[in-house]
Amino acid sequence: LNDQWTVQFGVHGGDDSAFWDSTSRLSVQGCVRWVSASNNDMLYPCVESYNKSKQTYNNLQEFVLTWGHRFSRNVHMLTEAYRIYVRDQQGAPAGVPGYPLGQAPNFPAGHNPAFGIVNYLNIELNPHNMISVRNEFYNDEQGQRTGYATRYSSHTIGLTHWVSQDLEIRPELRYEHAYDFPAYNAGQKSSQVTALVDAILHY
Repeated sequence: LNDQWTVQFGVHGGDDSAFWDSTSRLSVQGCVRWVSASNNDMLYPCVESYNKSKQTYNNLQEFVLTWGHRFSRNVHMLTEAYRIYVRDQQGAPAGVPGYPLGQAPNFPAGHNPAFGIVNYLNIELNPHNMISVRNEFYNDEQGQRTGYATRYSSHTIGLTHWVSQDLEIRPELRYEHAYDFPAYNAGQKSSQVTALVDAILHY
């Protein structure tokens, strides 16, 4: 609309099917994006997927709010909160693993909602190195998304190092915790630590 306001509308075939597949369902999306005149703040509420179709599994309805803030030229933050649910789900297909304590062969019918909020803080040290801190909270209320009905948090710190304009190396350390059920190591541990490194080659 202008330098500060953008409106978006779209249609798609649902979150779990390509538009041309027979299992797809017509879904709508609508978003509004506002950017401050200083370019230091951004708000982006979005209905990413919405329909009134009924189906057996994974017909996600998604609602998202994103806020971006620039503290300085070298320090940026992005926060996203989202709510998802499955409309009129009647159960999961055979073979979905890990329902808590093995109490149910299928997930309970209904909306099976989940809520999450994630924050990224990015700090540019110099043109070749950036530190990223990521904190997340996630509540899988009925276990439909992760296999365990529990609340989670995760905390990650990573470094992005540009070796050249074509190659970046990213070491990362991550801690995760499940609060209501031991969701890790096949339902035996409440937390885990992951250390990893990846390389991205741009071509």
